[in-house]
Amino acid sequence: MKDTDLQLTIEVNPNQKGVLIVGKTNLPEGTKIGTSLEKNGKTIAQNFDVIVDNGMFYAPYGVNEDKVDKVLISCYKNSFWQNESVLKQLDFIQTPMWITDDLSEMFEYSINMQERLERLFKEKVDYPKNHQLIGKIEDIKDNSSQGIKRLSANIIYNNEPSKEDLDNDLKFLSFKIWEENGRNFKALKLKCFVKGTSSVFKSATLAPKGDWGKATSESSISDFELKI
Repeated sequence: MKDTDLQLTIEVNPNQKGVLIVGKTNLPEGTKIGTSLEKNGKTIAQNFDVIVDNGMFYAPYGVNEDKVDKVLISCYKNSFWQNESVLKQLDFIQTPMWITDDLSEMFEYSINMQERLERLFKEKVDYPKNHQLIGKIEDIKDNSSQGIKRLSANIIYNNEPSKEDLDNDLKFLSFKIWEENGRNFKALKLKCFVKGTSSVFKSATLAPKGDWGKATSESSISDFELKI
């Protein structure tokens, strides 16, 4: 058998039950993999009995994606983790990630979920890069109930802006409010006013399918739609 470079592709897919880690790799058939989830530097869930089967491995977790900061994938090259056949084949897998700890060689691969969530959120709202904010957030109200975090905010303008500027403002503000308020709301409603008036001239809702009422404690960013 010839030396070969490690191939490893990881996806973290949200679903109704939490997240599913899906790995594609050229690690030997039957290789034992460890997976774990971290929040604020602490392990909140783990599974050290994930097995490579036909070049794939799967690890489901009943944890919502926005409650995870980091996903860790690990593999140990020792007889406690691997059978003799796998150990022999692992000797031919080359990667700079292999390191030696007190017991054996191992590698660890991590995914920064907060960076991933930020990219996903910006995709969901079609975040406008280099946008110059026009409106001003007057106040943010917490309308949470039954463990479902919902926020609403009034946005004040000196004059009613153009449709393009207003749409970009609301997209920009959706991200700003998410970023500055724990990154964990399940629904957001924005109401736009001209300064000194009480009539709403435009509103926007960011929620599952764009519907404030469809928000649940298990809703994820993947469910979000921004309706203006």
